[in-house]
Amino acid sequence: MRALKLLRNYIPWFVFALIIGIGYMFLLLKPHQTIDSDFGFIQEVFLGYGTVGIGALIGVFIALLFILIDRKIIKTQQLSRTSIITKRVLLIVLVVTIVIALHYILEKWLDLI
Repeated sequence: MRALKLLRNYIPWFVFALIIGIGYMFLLLKPHQTIDSDFGFIQEVFLGYGTVGIGALIGVFIALLFILIDRKIIKTQQLSRTSIITKRVLLIVLVVTIVIALHYILEKWLDLI
């Protein structure tokens, strides 16, 4: 019964993480124009695999991070320390957001990476 309850709680997060991963790969690869040749077919197959296959792998990684943060940080703390938990989670999210923003700026705008 406990396993079913855990599955019920984590499946929506897992689906959400898969959508994030596939959406990220879709934005990264961008919609492409189809070419009417054999090379165009091969290109379409590889871009489709990159969008769904690699995006799903990224989604699984994000889902594992969601579950680990929930099980190891949030669930292990006592309810009386909720403000400390909230501060920790917000700090983790803030640090990850800053790292991603710096990487994006260095890669796209300054062309250093």
